[in-house]
Amino acid sequence: MSNSINLRTSAHAEVSLVSIEQIHKYIARYCCNSQLCVKHLQHHFGIPYSALCDIFQREYRVLPREYIERYRIARLVAEGYKVYPLLPRTQYGFDNERTLQRAFMRTVGIKPNDWFKNVMNSDNPEILSANKAKDVFPFRELMF
Repeated sequence: MSNSINLRTSAHAEVSLVSIEQIHKYIARYCCNSQLCVKHLQHHFGIPYSALCDIFQREYRVLPREYIERYRIARLVAEGYKVYPLLPRTQYGFDNERTLQRAFMRTVGIKPNDWFKNVMNSDNPEILSANKAKDVFPFRELMF
């Protein structure tokens, strides 16, 4: 019985070594598409939900859904100051403003409009936004 557990674990490890980079690049490429979700990743990469969760837990200590959400918020934080106050919310992969606000509050801790007002009143909004994006998404380099 322990052999099957070891085989399952090594199969998951093999999947993570082969495809974690591909998964990250795919998320980076399609993060602004509101259709991107864990189920979509499962289907696209042919990875079972449990294996996908294992990969993300092992590599980043978060679930795939949180990884996608944090990537979207980090991108919004890094780029949003350029278009504030006319934030194109759907451009960042959120179906509606309420979904974006809830995700932003969970991740950054304040409402998006309050964040961007603070950024725009700072001496260097670009640096402040880039640093906060790294805090929001500490897993690896952002690819925009």
